[in-house]
Amino acid sequence: MIFYNFHRLLKMVICRFYRKPGLSSATTATKLRQLRQHTPLVHDLETELCFNVQTTSALTDSELEKIHWILGSPLESQNLTAEPNLHGVHHGSLLIEIGPRYVCYPWFRGT
Repeated sequence: MIFYNFHRLLKMVICRFYRKPGLSSATTATKLRQLRQHTPLVHDLETELCFNVQTTSALTDSELEKIHWILGSPLESQNLTAEPNLHGVHHGSLLIEIGPRYVCYPWFRGT
């Protein structure tokens, strides 16, 4: 039984979906004000949510549609993507990630 569960774990697939913005505009404005109280260097704040969806196989088109319906916004369906939208590439910008991270263990090469 233990071997079976380990074998099944190796076949797991993690699909990531990103939704921007991650916070409402009111919450983002509040967080921006709070950050500016600590440092005047903060000029803007953008947020994004990352969803890790674990499956036993690749998602079908029908399943992807359902995921987009569940995780996305009906009025802004383009805001849910398979690639992150935030990149710390601008001169002087800083990208800070907060929250749980998906860890790929050395023995877990299934993703």
